[in-house]
Amino acid sequence: MQRTTRIVWNGVAVGTLTGVALGVVLYRAVRRGERGTLHEPADAIVVLGAQVRRDGTPSAALHGRAERAIALYHAGYAPWFVPTGGIGDAGIAEAAVVEALAVARGVPIEAIVLEPCATRTVESAERVTKIARERGWHSLIVVSDPFHLQRSAWLFAARGMAVQTAGTDDCYFSPRSRRFYRLRELAGIVIQGLNGELLPHRMQQPEQEKHMTIEEAYAEPITKTEKKRDRAFSLGILCGIAAGIVATVALNRSAQDDTLMDEEPVVELQPAMSGGNGAQAYPFSTKTGPMPAVHVEPAS
Repeated sequence: MQRTTRIVWNGVAVGTLTGVALGVVLYRAVRRGERGTLHEPADAIVVLGAQVRRDGTPSAALHGRAERAIALYHAGYAPWFVPTGGIGDAGIAEAAVVEALAVARGVPIEAIVLEPCATRTVESAERVTKIARERGWHSLIVVSDPFHLQRSAWLFAARGMAVQTAGTDDCYFSPRSRRFYRLRELAGIVIQGLNGELLPHRMQQPEQEKHMTIEEAYAEPITKTEKKRDRAFSLGILCGIAAGIVATVALNRSAQDDTLMDEEPVVELQPAMSGGNGAQAYPFSTKTGPMPAVHVEPAS
């Protein structure tokens, strides 16, 4: 028992040191990624999805992403506009809401390629990459909130795409919210890295190897005692890594956050009159002025 306890604490010590180092590296990567990497035109602009409210209006995050992507399209950065995002609680695909916003802002419907099925960033990367290959695209501009850019870029790059990133001004997030989402991004990077989702596809293991047991991986069988010690040490390392990453995030609060407001500003997104054929019309009030009514029909 004492030996197992010592092994666990050794694992915690190793994991804490590893977690702090990993947390510092990943935190700095996320913060650097917030600047974006946009510097030249690409084949398509990809708008990553975010929440749609139950009344069918876009959340502030989705609205901000759409506005940024629309501005890039009108600036001539790409000839194709790709909204991605599946159906959530509102019964409307996030991609469809972005499409309606884009059309209302003057993006030609012929230039829009919809991806309305993905519910996770990795699914968006996989589905959009498939579309890109079918259409002969090689480069993408991925638009999202700043803290989301680095992981998104790695996911698309792992699937063979040349990726640039462009972030919103994310003024709709409070400093506390930004810190929370940065922590979530660190956790997402670690989990998806362990799952192999951030690895280039050619480096991922074949499916049959992923299901190989520990006994099959080694020439000699492992005893129950060795398994117990290995699990104890691994548990200690995981706990230490988690503690190290959380401590790193807490110690690396940006001084820039202190200059920003503590409360989220309200973005006026009010439902309006109902449209014809069961559709609903939603005018949007934005910093750039009122938008024309947008018709989005919930999925049946």
